[in-house]
Amino acid sequence: MPMHRNRDAPSGSSVLARIVEGSAGKSTIRLRQLRHFLAAADHGSFRKAAIALDINESSVSRQIRDLEDELGASLFIRHSGGVRLTVAGQEFLRSARHALRQIDIGVTKVAAVGRADQGLLKVGIFSSLASGFLFNCQSASKRPPRSAPKSDPFGARLSRPVAA
Repeated sequence: MPMHRNRDAPSGSSVLARIVEGSAGKSTIRLRQLRHFLAAADHGSFRKAAIALDINESSVSRQIRDLEDELGASLFIRHSGGVRLTVAGQEFLRSARHALRQIDIGVTKVAAVGRADQGLLKVGIFSSLASGFLFNCQSASKRPPRSAPKSDPFGARLSRPVAA
């Protein structure tokens, strides 16, 4: 039997916008709920969503029920063959998918900075060093790889050539 909630409830995008802006009061919407909602919408079934998420079907059902209670609107029409999105669910789907995509992008960017894959490195040197050893290092880094010189940067002669 289909479950219906308040049809006058705000649309998914306006609710999600309030939550993101922090003006939704004490909202308890969790990323887990959004991920379960998306899985159920994509698979058309709580059972299939649970299999895809490698969790119990009751967990998916409970998280979505809690999400619907928080939003004040039914997101799915439940039937014996699975679930189908309501109009509110269709509206919320676009917003939830966009929100999770943005969060995933943010997590990826922060992780890259944390691993030093991305960021800013500032190097300061004394002007007295700029024309000596560091100048030679910088010049060498701009040239294509080749055999190293027969002397080290401090002027000592090497007994044999060393590969760079």
